[in-house]
Amino acid sequence: MPVFKAVLKSVKSYWKTFLIYFLVFVSFAPMQAESLAERNEKVFQEEKLTVTVIDQDDSLLSRSLTDELEKTQQVTRIRGNVSASELRRLKDDVNFGIRDYVLILPDGLEQAVEEGRMDIRPRFMQGGTSAAGQLMTTRIDQYLNHLAVYLQSGYKMEDALKDTAEDLTSADESCVVLERQEVRLTRASILFSFNGFSLSMMLCIFVGCLALKFRQKDLASRIRVSGLSFWKRSGGFFGAIAAVGILTAFLVIAVVLLDAILHGQHDVPGLPLYILNTLALTCVGLGLGYLISSISQNEGTVNMLANMAVLSMCFICGTFVNIRFLSPAVVKAAHFMPLYWYNTGVETIAEHSADGTVGAAFIMQLVIQLSFSAVFFAGGLMISKMKER
Repeated sequence: MPVFKAVLKSVKSYWKTFLIYFLVFVSFAPMQAESLAERNEKVFQEEKLTVTVIDQDDSLLSRSLTDELEKTQQVTRIRGNVSASELRRLKDDVNFGIRDYVLILPDGLEQAVEEGRMDIRPRFMQGGTSAAGQLMTTRIDQYLNHLAVYLQSGYKMEDALKDTAEDLTSADESCVVLERQEVRLTRASILFSFNGFSLSMMLCIFVGCLALKFRQKDLASRIRVSGLSFWKRSGGFFGAIAAVGILTAFLVIAVVLLDAILHGQHDVPGLPLYILNTLALTCVGLGLGYLISSISQNEGTVNMLANMAVLSMCFICGTFVNIRFLSPAVVKAAHFMPLYWYNTGVETIAEHSADGTVGAAFIMQLVIQLSFSAVFFAGGLMISKMKER
């Protein structure tokens, strides 16, 4: 309890640093939101989905269906069976956004369609419940249903496949290229995305400087002679910075809500999910700040390391530069940084806020952020413990 109170009293010493980064958020986040919101109203981007087709049937039907998909999508074809480990890898690729859709055409599919049986059907894997993925599934079902009608009417397989392709090409509902807009962010979600920079920077520098202050030789010696163990001192400190972090998080959330009200939006869809995502980022910022303090000698070093870490993540993980403009190698590297999962969480909420069905993907994004936070805190504690010996 004494350490808890002492930390809260020390917060006043860094109010200027806090104010600077808070004003950056209040000033620049609405400007970015205004710019991106206008762009989203004017631009709808057509893109090909990244589709992997596993052709286990290797029949005339499976080859024709794959050829139809190649007309509108970016298709990678794998013939024959694949191992369980390869299937797991493809599933991970879908979950991480490296692939959009995996279609499995099982052995015996053509024969089952010719005989009118429904026991053998294509299987698929897709990320979340995106509209593009649902449209892809609908298109495949439509193709097979049209084909079955022709076959039941006495057509040969070759003729049925040809007429099915012509029907789908001329049908209004199938003339469109599957469209996917990479960023469908509302004004509020853009503000929450920019919050990845402001909140992380505020907490890193704030917590880093506070922890460094309590490691000063005179102050640390006075605390140690008080009889409190290392773990009790650390518990009091963590409780205090957790309180500071939560207050800071809700302050930036209040700014987003105020901005929404000023722009005539009295309800922010998915607000509880945005709050959960922001609190997970708060834990990351607190942990990273504590880790930085454990390897720093002065406040200047804390500021330098915090800027290096947070700014680098903001550019690589999609806060400042949209992730679709980055190379695949950079995107793969971003998966090993917590801010990527925060920004992915923002996009997941924005995409599914209308129905609230974010699914397991959002839970995974929260868990990964909290895992990063735990690693940062554990690293900081280990270094601090070693320095006290």
